[in-house]
Amino acid sequence: MTKGGRIAGGIMAIAGGAFILITAIVLISVAFLESLIWISVIMTMLCGVLALVGGILLCVDKTAGGILAIIGGAFCIVGSFIPIIGIFSLTEFFFSFWIDPAIALVGGIVGLAVGSEL
Repeated sequence: MTKGGRIAGGIMAIAGGAFILITAIVLISVAFLESLIWISVIMTMLCGVLALVGGILLCVDKTAGGILAIIGGAFCIVGSFIPIIGIFSLTEFFFSFWIDPAIALVGGIVGLAVGSEL
């Protein structure tokens, strides 16, 4: 296949990872209210960084990038169902509602399904 599929998947994973990181930055302002929310901030940032690095690696045609993007997006979606305290979960999304991690997840899948490393 062509390298264009890897680049498209990489761009999707970069966009999803960037939006996840923006959510984590917004979450920092709330983290000063409760110390346990820092766990959610760190996990959300970790997922965003995984998706972002995965997208960059996909753009340079590396298979590991697709795997990292899938891990970052999938963990964000699964982590949003694991409660820490009250209304906060392991990975928190105020305005994205699983769309951003889904973009990272689909970007990783597209990058792995289309194109191949030579």
